[in-house]
Amino acid sequence: MGFDPELYFQLMEWETILEVIHIRGRVAFDNSIDYVIHTNEQGHNKPHLHAKYRDKEIVVEIGTGLVLEGRLSPQKAQQASKWVLSHNDFLTQKWNELTNGIKIPVR
Repeated sequence: MGFDPELYFQLMEWETILEVIHIRGRVAFDNSIDYVIHTNEQGHNKPHLHAKYRDKEIVVEIGTGLVLEGRLSPQKAQQASKWVLSHNDFLTQKWNELTNGIKIPVR
């Protein structure tokens, strides 16, 4: 049996899917906004999550609801900030579960 390009690309697709599952932690979906904590992200000092709506996203600090970077419509950014603030204990717990030893105290 020789090289099967179809099988190769199927395996590559599964590898990508499994990698995404490994390095991301989807914590919620609310008002069409997807909230994700990336578990292997480097370079961020503040506990945060990504709030994604359609093809845009912002990074929101857990604990304060401040937008650290990115772009969403003002209405969606405000919704995301309010959601983060109202789910702070849950997000703190999820951050501590999903990150590699970077812990923050649950308030």
